[in-house]
Amino acid sequence: MYSNVPSPTTISTVTSVLDVFPGRVAPDYYPVFAQAIVQVVAPKTCEWIQKGKLGAEPEPDISGIGILIAFMLSTWVVWGIALAMFLCGFLSEGQVNHIDHRFFRVGTNKSSNRWSKVLRRAMLVFSDQQLITGIAMLTATFAKIQTISVRHYALAVELAWLSNTVHLTALLVLKDFFRAHPRYFWYRLVGMSVLFIMLLVALAPTWLERFEMYRLDFDSGMPATCIWQMLGHVSAIGRPQLKNRMSIISTAILVVTFLWRVSNLFSSYSSGSWKFKLRQGTEKVMERCMRRCLKPDDQYRQCLNHVCHASIMVLYIFHHLTWDILESYSGALWLITMSITYGTSRLVWSRPRGTQVTETLRAESQWSFGQIIAILLLILPFVAAIEDLLTETKGNEPGGTSSKEASVGSATLAIQPDAEPEDTTSSPVTMSAALLQEQPEARIQPDPTLKDQPDRATTWPAHVKFLRASLLYKILFWEFQAIFLTMAIILGWIANRGADPVVRFLYVTRSFYVVGFTFWVSFWYSPVFQ
Repeated sequence: MYSNVPSPTTISTVTSVLDVFPGRVAPDYYPVFAQAIVQVVAPKTCEWIQKGKLGAEPEPDISGIGILIAFMLSTWVVWGIALAMFLCGFLSEGQVNHIDHRFFRVGTNKSSNRWSKVLRRAMLVFSDQQLITGIAMLTATFAKIQTISVRHYALAVELAWLSNTVHLTALLVLKDFFRAHPRYFWYRLVGMSVLFIMLLVALAPTWLERFEMYRLDFDSGMPATCIWQMLGHVSAIGRPQLKNRMSIISTAILVVTFLWRVSNLFSSYSSGSWKFKLRQGTEKVMERCMRRCLKPDDQYRQCLNHVCHASIMVLYIFHHLTWDILESYSGALWLITMSITYGTSRLVWSRPRGTQVTETLRAESQWSFGQIIAILLLILPFVAAIEDLLTETKGNEPGGTSSKEASVGSATLAIQPDAEPEDTTSSPVTMSAALLQEQPEARIQPDPTLKDQPDRATTWPAHVKFLRASLLYKILFWEFQAIFLTMAIILGWIANRGADPVVRFLYVTRSFYVVGFTFWVSFWYSPVFQ
């Protein structure tokens, strides 16, 4: 990469430019020739590359126009499949909860539809492709860490980010399929874990503030190894500071989302699962505190108790709604949408425009054989899906419904969700009165044909059902949807205009919704203060 710059093993001290060019150089040109001499004889350190603005060589295998389009297109196609299966009712009862049924009016009576099998088959092939290409992309990037530029390193990480998001979407849509085919799931889980760990390691340099500066510097060919030196040596090219908060937040969201999706395949929402115990334990603590706050006392203490009760009620409702959204298909799809939007926007905004276009970008924008092949490979998932549709193969093929999967689907369909129509006649005090009495623990109605009990098998207390059927719950739910939409717009449009303004805007948005949340709770439960 640096063939035009020799790097000798020894260097002699030059005290004056006249020692090299005696009697030939005017004094005004001394600094110019001195810099030229240093560039020729000095070793290629990260400090020199930073000052010398060494240009980056083209990397069409990473940032070629066909490669970028193939990764982004496959990711959004998989997202579209997940959305279509949700809206068309191609999911099983165990994949959706009462939120999806009530607010989005989705059904689950078409989970065995032949188009459902076709879409599952296409998603399986897409995720297999992304698993192989994602691991190959990061492996090649680590192998060329000494020569690959920071900009191309960032592009490789963002492509692997999209590849990982495809697997998270597959875990969401093919939850029942993986449970029915554990062998197929285990080898996939090994590959996904390898890609996830490699991606976490590759994301470490992106936490540096200087990484963003060199990523957007299209003229700089600084090798990615120099960024890694900043992590280990404070003196390397200045003092590094972990100020790229957007990258740190996105990495944390990636870790939580991955672990949450994988845990959903290993543990069910039953009385013995850690999620059930965590949710029920927190609810019991808050309910106990609210009962104490409602106990009669003197007038001064009674006023404080009402304030205490209203404050805990805010946390209680927020706790219930957050858990319900996290356990819903729509909530998981929102998180995946924000992740895809973040990765896609960084790829789009990382390409120079106008006068910033360089020879390197022109070389990477050419449609070579490798770029065309990357686009044509996207046809393979649809070819496999169409073959299944035409042959109508029945059995244990991937994407089809085997006898084992059919038994799981029929068992989950036998469990009906909680019917929770809106009750506009109930008084807001009903919930407070219900909390004064000890509520029995939620009981699970086991089905002998199921290993894993979904959320629908849980019998919730009366006050929880009242909350879910209330107008307040509906208002707060759509307010959360507005938050998700705002976050997606921020990540897609503003995220690459600078980290600090984004973080400040996020704080403003969060404060706005917290104020709105508190207002609705206070308005609905205003009789408590009387």
